[in-house]
Amino acid sequence: MKRRMLQTRATQSGKVVWLVLVLVWAGLFYVSYHWKLFHRVEIMMAGAENPAPELPQPGFKDVCDAQAPPHGMRFKADAESMRRHNAKPAWLDIENRHYFPVMALLTSPEGDVEYLGVYLQQGAGTRLKVPVGDYGLAILTGRDWCNFETGFKDGQVVYYEGSIGAREGAVSSMRLMPVGYQEKDVMFSFNPGGLDQARSSGGTLELSRQHNGHFHVAGTVNGYPVTFMIDTGATIVSIPYSVARNLGLDKNCTPGKFSTAAGLVQGCTSIAAELSFGGFHLRQLEVSFNQGGEQALMGMNVLSQFRIQQDAETMLISLE
Repeated sequence: MKRRMLQTRATQSGKVVWLVLVLVWAGLFYVSYHWKLFHRVEIMMAGAENPAPELPQPGFKDVCDAQAPPHGMRFKADAESMRRHNAKPAWLDIENRHYFPVMALLTSPEGDVEYLGVYLQQGAGTRLKVPVGDYGLAILTGRDWCNFETGFKDGQVVYYEGSIGAREGAVSSMRLMPVGYQEKDVMFSFNPGGLDQARSSGGTLELSRQHNGHFHVAGTVNGYPVTFMIDTGATIVSIPYSVARNLGLDKNCTPGKFSTAAGLVQGCTSIAAELSFGGFHLRQLEVSFNQGGEQALMGMNVLSQFRIQQDAETMLISLE
């Protein structure tokens, strides 16, 4: 009898223990559930007060083309602006002599509006038909093309510091030339529209005054193409420092100070084996250059060897 009572008590005690365990487990589950719910509501309320910034959605500019565009392909960024004139068109020849492909981008003179882009393979050129007006130029260059919005993934942007004047019925030309072996190492050689040079049978070179009020002539220094501005106030020929460096003239030059529009500047002089322009050729000629000067000037050490005649719009250069 006593053993039966002990067994009964043990059974009852076991049931109580299991009941307590079940109640404790249920209580813990209840507390955990409501804690998570409360915490979730708290986060949602905080998010409502301070919403998280939206992740940027991939747009067109993030999607690269499968391959580079064909040479000469045009991209009209602002087609309406390219039809803004009723005057006769002008033409711009762009030649890419750089070591890399480029996208040449015509912009407003200030560079804040993009008009037209053209893709150019290295060693190739194209002719653009554009409305009469003034333009800026940006060059996007690199190895790995993406798209018109982005340009090159690994590329550089180089800006032409001057203004490109497209004149009615005239053909201007822009050469892009390397001054090093990196994408950004590119220089510009611009022949303004209307730079019509013709040697007459009498050996006379005729130049037309450009829109900037000066006379320009296309030539070469040691075979390197350069566009000179005629400057009777310059003592000797001045060439861009980038040209001098590319030709190696900076390796063995004579340092000196030169008077410029910006004041006295430190520069160098060297001897060019050959200088040519308009069919004329000169040898062993002194040229100067400084790091701040990128405008080539035809100075009096050349001009004094010719007869110069000039009226309001025309300059005639001939041998004495």
